[in-house]
Amino acid sequence: MPNPPCARLRIHAGLPAHFVHDSDHLENLADVGDATMESRSGPEISVGTRWIGGSFVDIVKGTTYRTEKGRVTRVRYLYRDARVAAVGEIIGALNLTVTEEGRKTSVVASNIIVLPNHRRKGVGAKLVGLAVEDYPALTVDAVMTRLGGKFFGYTETSGAVAE
Repeated sequence: MPNPPCARLRIHAGLPAHFVHDSDHLENLADVGDATMESRSGPEISVGTRWIGGSFVDIVKGTTYRTEKGRVTRVRYLYRDARVAAVGEIIGALNLTVTEEGRKTSVVASNIIVLPNHRRKGVGAKLVGLAVEDYPALTVDAVMTRLGGKFFGYTETSGAVAE
């Protein structure tokens, strides 16, 4: 099998990869303050910016929810192409779930979304690379599309596909 475009991340909780039908999830490319995104996921705030060549990544935190043992926060990395507009068109996003329980923190990459005309240009790999810099123990959700599995170098071992 050829090398995947991105380093293989450990699957969260050691579960086997579970493949589902491919979906673009392009709604996740919405900007901070987008009414539809906020109605689905709650308010967000930008907490930082990282530059990558002629582009930059906004790091956005969503609502933090208290749990029985700690808290859970949704984080998005929004990849902007600064060559397109002054504020940069969002061409890719990485969704993370950060769970804190006492001194233990786990971070799971749940979605990587890239506009179709920007795929296979390193956007997803750069997003994951930044997230690994911020969260070295980053894992990937066990439920992934076939494209996501290919991206991380996982392959289906059974013919079963969840609906």
